[in-house]
Amino acid sequence: MFRSTRKVSLGRKLTDFVWPRRGFRRAWSCHLLRLSRLKACPHKISLGFAAGAFASFLPLVGLHFVIAAAVAFVVRGSIIASAVGTVVGNPITFPMIWYATYKIGVAFTGQHPSHDPNNIGFPTELGINAGSLSGLWQTIEETFWPMLIGALPLGLLCGSGCYLLVYLSLREIRRRVPSFARSLDPCAT
Repeated sequence: MFRSTRKVSLGRKLTDFVWPRRGFRRAWSCHLLRLSRLKACPHKISLGFAAGAFASFLPLVGLHFVIAAAVAFVVRGSIIASAVGTVVGNPITFPMIWYATYKIGVAFTGQHPSHDPNNIGFPTELGINAGSLSGLWQTIEETFWPMLIGALPLGLLCGSGCYLLVYLSLREIRRRVPSFARSLDPCAT
């Protein structure tokens, strides 16, 4: 009933996902509005979002939702908010996240890579024979472990910042509309 009559191509949908047509500010406000409508305390919603932001820094790309839900469950945050929090890791931020996690991981481990540290990429660029099992293990050892170690402090830092940002924003939204807050917030008095 409220759908557009024009068909939107898959390419346009992907473009809008990566670079929102109406801007990042509007996209952030829409995500924040969705979060504010969850029936939970701002603390639990913020914990869930922070868990999703933390999971976005891990180099386990296919498992971000699962890891975010597990972390949110452990810290007693909102699992739905953790799924929304994985938006921190997106095609625009992933190259920066991966580069930073790799650099910090190499610094923490003291590992001196045998290849150019500015050339992180495919196994052929690393000078490794990707066809052999030993070449695959060498790739994992040289890139994955430093990225995993570097992701922990960066993920915790980003998660803490996201927690504060979301908590203060939700508290302000619910303060402005008291009846809205009472109906959704089980922690409201």
